[in-house]
Amino acid sequence: MKRLATLAVLAVAACADPQAPPSSDAPTPELANYGTNQKAARESLRAADIAHGAAAASGWSGFLTYLADDVTLLLPRTPITFGKAAAAALVAAPNLPLLPETRLSWVPSFVDVSVDGTVGYTFGNIAVSDTPLLPAPFAQYIAFWRRQADGSWLVEAWSFSGAFAEPGELPPFFPHPLDNGHGPFRPVDPAVEEAALLAADAAFSQASEDLGQAEAFRLFADQHAILLAGGEPDFIIGRKAIFEFRSATPEDFTLTWTPVAAGVGPLGDLGWTAGNFVGNDSVLGTRFGKYLTIWQKSPKGEWKFVQDGGSSAPPPA
Repeated sequence: MKRLATLAVLAVAACADPQAPPSSDAPTPELANYGTNQKAARESLRAADIAHGAAAASGWSGFLTYLADDVTLLLPRTPITFGKAAAAALVAAPNLPLLPETRLSWVPSFVDVSVDGTVGYTFGNIAVSDTPLLPAPFAQYIAFWRRQADGSWLVEAWSFSGAFAEPGELPPFFPHPLDNGHGPFRPVDPAVEEAALLAADAAFSQASEDLGQAEAFRLFADQHAILLAGGEPDFIIGRKAIFEFRSATPEDFTLTWTPVAAGVGPLGDLGWTAGNFVGNDSVLGTRFGKYLTIWQKSPKGEWKFVQDGGSSAPPPA
């Protein structure tokens, strides 16, 4: 179907879901057959991600446990890795600053799921240990998950981004309630929808080239979109803040990218893309990297990104 942290648990009251969209208790008729309970799905995914973070604290073998066989993995200073077997080979001898004995641990700062609760994403801060070569023992991650037939969750795409400061307290208004659930959404052909999502990401890059990267991020961001920021602050929250953050780069900075992989949920309302980017300016020159972006379809049927982060990569071969 597709190609190829540790600092705060958000309390969720038993009587209310702070991330639930206003209409989550009154699903549209198109969703009645799904019997969707987004609150239960979020909590199930939250538990899975917490368990993944605990497993990763035991070492890379624990980290691998929660990866799907066709996982897309983005670790720093290495190309995008496709498949669990390739991921296992990579972490057996990871590129510096990560080491074979490196241990990661985290709890999610944010969790959300698709309308039907079959896919979802998480992100947050990571505590990194047994890696003396890392400038700071902190990092951030984004994970896209897919629910299995037995109800368990496996990671379909996972990205590690470096951080330069200890994570701080989350803003009192975090997390934002998202707008998914306002449909109507119906089952889609995954291959067709993945192609549409790849096209949207390619158009995003073209806008960055034509209009400048700050304006492109403003145009393609969901109003509640969040970027990984690496500390002080941890996250850039909201379309306006993202535009201002992107506008603060050097005047001659250019950013373009090429999406190479994607995945979507059965209803085509939530998905992800991964690809390679090139940044350039007169101060730092040309640098290469890769990214994982989470996308959500608006009630108008447009794909808008809700989460984005990345890491360095070697120049293309």
